[in-house]
Amino acid sequence: MPVNVKPLIDNAFGIKSLKKWNAMEGQGYSFTLTHNGKLVAEVLQDGNGGATRVNWVGLRWDGSMIPNQSPVDAKKAGLAQAAKTAFDAIVRAAPTFESGGMTLTVDADLLLEALLEHLEMQKLCKTKTVFRLPKDPNRYNVLKAPFDSEVRAYVLKHWPTAIIVNENPFA
Repeated sequence: MPVNVKPLIDNAFGIKSLKKWNAMEGQGYSFTLTHNGKLVAEVLQDGNGGATRVNWVGLRWDGSMIPNQSPVDAKKAGLAQAAKTAFDAIVRAAPTFESGGMTLTVDADLLLEALLEHLEMQKLCKTKTVFRLPKDPNRYNVLKAPFDSEVRAYVLKHWPTAIIVNENPFA
């Protein structure tokens, strides 16, 4: 995975209420973005070729708080504002990476999609063995066997250069 999501995980960002569907330009999805277990944004990628929309709770498009909110809503907006500040800092700090002969810059869309992929991969690793090969870093291979020392030996015997996601989720 070329985009490093470890800073998001380390800063307690997570995903809840994931819904996925097939769309005209690929796969669409929506989920709730959480920070420290609290809902801070609703994320929508409609899968029709547009940008991913992130609606931060109680915030305007520019990140300022919506005025005249109830005290409860203002508190939620304050949490969302702090989470947005942390998220934006992670996006700004993300290094560029090479893909297809081009240098790409990480943006919020790419980072959120990478977080979604990472968390889905971790869920898959609970019951299966997942690995990838250095020559094809964007393709994951899945064995229907739970990961253990025997499966590890099997993978490394057949694919000596394999990077086993179960052992190192951020590799």
